[in-house]
Amino acid sequence: MTDKKWIKIAGVAAIIILIILLVFVRSRREKLEAGGKCGPTQDTINGKCYDKCREGYSANGLNCYEVCKDGETSEGLTCTNTKSKEVRNVLAYERNEIKGPVDPFKNLPVAECEDGFKQFGTNCMEKCKDGFTENSFFCAEECPDPKQDQGLFCATDTKTIIKKTYIPKFLFSKNANLSNIMACMDGYTRQNDSALCVHTCPAQHTLDGALCIEQCKPGETDLGTKCLVGETMRAKSIVSVTITEVPMKT
Repeated sequence: MTDKKWIKIAGVAAIIILIILLVFVRSRREKLEAGGKCGPTQDTINGKCYDKCREGYSANGLNCYEVCKDGETSEGLTCTNTKSKEVRNVLAYERNEIKGPVDPFKNLPVAECEDGFKQFGTNCMEKCKDGFTENSFFCAEECPDPKQDQGLFCATDTKTIIKKTYIPKFLFSKNANLSNIMACMDGYTRQNDSALCVHTCPAQHTLDGALCIEQCKPGETDLGTKCLVGETMRAKSIVSVTITEVPMKT
């Protein structure tokens, strides 16, 4: 074989290798970019991050369903004891979206706050007491085990409970011009001398701490986070109350 043919073959081989490398690098980069948005303990669903299901549960979209235990057989949403033939419903919970940290006060003037308070908007928010952590504008209790934390809930293998919450004190900044205070917008009520206007809960909801919790309908059994009628169980609507700062004249 002549030298020219060897050179030609080597050139074609080099081009093929280059193409393979480019495809590999591009594929690797796309995987890193796709997987880099969410953490190793999170799943990506429709471009958003959600915690992986805790141990003993399997994922189905946004929901996590209990895996039947040893000695049980799975029958859809029930587990049957292989010896006693006792049937029970599997436990399930809905995963909460994990949102990255956001600085909502980036371009606001610095508020002058008292000790024990921090800036929130143009006003000052009281820091959460021990055993509670800040969740937006309210304080929510910490779960006994961090692995039980499911956003607004603490969940174990046997039950899910709603966290205790409360709205801390909100004070005007020391440098605020209080002669410009206006009334809250329609549907909102000012809390005593607070710098906060709080909206009433939606219909069929009651305020518990900082949460608006749906009340079960007549004929439904209240199971804490769910309502049961017959053999049908549905999750309650649980949302945080809506707030706004006391408006000021401009």
